[in-house]
Amino acid sequence: MSVNISIKQFSRQDLVSKLSGLLLEAEVDPCTLALEITESMIMANIGAAAETMKRLREMGIRLHIDDFGTGNSSLSYLHRFPVNALKIDRSFISKLTAEVTNKEIITFIISLAKKLHVYVIAERV
Repeated sequence: MSVNISIKQFSRQDLVSKLSGLLLEAEVDPCTLALEITESMIMANIGAAAETMKRLREMGIRLHIDDFGTGNSSLSYLHRFPVNALKIDRSFISKLTAEVTNKEIITFIISLAKKLHVYVIAERV
């Protein structure tokens, strides 16, 4: 199950404990949950984001960077985040055959994901 999370939710101090309680109450294995977080959320406060993501991963929750390639990311920080997957934004996928540039960007993202040992998800294929 994948769930988009808002910046307001991701910034909550009690996010990890709240999710832990909800998963326990619903009797859901944390490994079955993937949180989709946008690049802009992570870049808003890199240190806090890395710590929150680390704690979520320790619970077994999977993390996906949603809309990858559209935000204001810094590739120099990407290795610090314990993500399981990069989700290629649908704007790149929808114009894949029409624009050579999109194909090159997608190829780059796939290559980057391989180097980081994470999955790639293409939206709306």
